[in-house]
Amino acid sequence: MRSLADLDRVLAKPHFGLCDTALALVWNQVVERCPQAKLLTLRRPLDEALASLERIGCGGPEARLRLARLDCALGELERLPGVRKTSYAELGTAQGARRAFEFCLPIPWDPSWYRFMFAIRAEVIPAVMQAKVRANTVGLRRIYGEALAYYDSKVAQ
Repeated sequence: MRSLADLDRVLAKPHFGLCDTALALVWNQVVERCPQAKLLTLRRPLDEALASLERIGCGGPEARLRLARLDCALGELERLPGVRKTSYAELGTAQGARRAFEFCLPIPWDPSWYRFMFAIRAEVIPAVMQAKVRANTVGLRRIYGEALAYYDSKVAQ
């Protein structure tokens, strides 16, 4: 996204969802723009998250700060009524995936869908993602700049 107007366009689509780590930083904008949204947070232990970032070339000292910001934002979001929390480990189980699926979607759980999807490994291609981020630096600053300053001040406390 290049602006909050892009977020508005996405949130206005019927039967549409978002799964975007960085959106945790602007959760208040999501809630304001789409109060009926079903919100589910996904947590992973810090050491696992850092190791994962390191494996895709996004580690280093800045990674710890990025994760601290996200932890703070998720903590705020999880205090809202109706927000569902799950963990990376739980989501990796059939029961955890079912709970998330049934919370987010207005359709019945389909075990055959789960078996099909579980075998698929969707991954980010780091070089492609980093190129997209570099190409959208202005847009990202526009969307996240204020939130980054806010969470940096919270993390520093």
